[in-house]
Amino acid sequence: MTNPSALTISFLEQRPSTAAQTLAEMDSNDAAAFLDSIPPRIAVRSFAHMNSWSASGLIKDMNAPSAAAVLQELDYPAAAAILRLVDEAERSALLKLLPEKLRRDLKTSLSFPDDTVGAQMTTAVLSLTKDETAAVAIALLRKSSSADPEPIFLVDEEKRLIGTVSPIGLLKSSASTLLIDIAERKIASLSARARVSSIARHSAWENQSYLPVLSRKKQLIGALSRAAVRELGRPQMLTEESDSVSIFAAMAGAFYESAVGLGRLVADVDQPKRSKKQRGNQS
Repeated sequence: MTNPSALTISFLEQRPSTAAQTLAEMDSNDAAAFLDSIPPRIAVRSFAHMNSWSASGLIKDMNAPSAAAVLQELDYPAAAAILRLVDEAERSALLKLLPEKLRRDLKTSLSFPDDTVGAQMTTAVLSLTKDETAAVAIALLRKSSSADPEPIFLVDEEKRLIGTVSPIGLLKSSASTLLIDIAERKIASLSARARVSSIARHSAWENQSYLPVLSRKKQLIGALSRAAVRELGRPQMLTEESDSVSIFAAMAGAFYESAVGLGRLVADVDQPKRSKKQRGNQS
């Protein structure tokens, strides 16, 4: 396959939703070969607009290093949802190529049924012990770019939840203040094995943007956001039965509206079909 042109890259960046639809309608091997040829930071834009089923099909047909790079770039819930639909053997191979922390977190999420809190939670939560100070918590917030800034969870020696501290509470406290002294002790928690549908109307969502998720041993293992629960209640943007425009209509429309067009995209991807094995032999 020829290298993707600047025109193609521009289209993928500017029209990720249309590009996602186009790729989903193409032959999977051709689409995967094309995705292998572009930077993961560009490919992930289209994956973010696909339904999990279509995305998983492409991930399975891509070269493993490219697929793993895309999964690493994706939002955590999206990556977990895609891997859930990948065969166990291929999933294990992809997980081995991911950073250790991300691999461990995904394995935890994938161990729960899809419709449970554990499967949808984020494991990128900030937790400290009750004996830590506000200064330590603030320093942790500053260097934890992958975690949401609210709240900080307090746990005991057994990793059991004992309270939460909000960023606002930290700002109002002196550096030497013990976290336990400014912690909110009464906070609702969720069981990792609870069904998402059963907690969607939990009264705690009225004033909490995140709720801690606990294991059977009452240990903190993650958090579920109000935004994630709301998003799970929406229909997928793309479905197999959607009456979306065809690949050629999408290409023509993009060309007419932006004078950029998708003709070069066809040139890049309309190559003889190759199997995953054949591509591997050439690499």
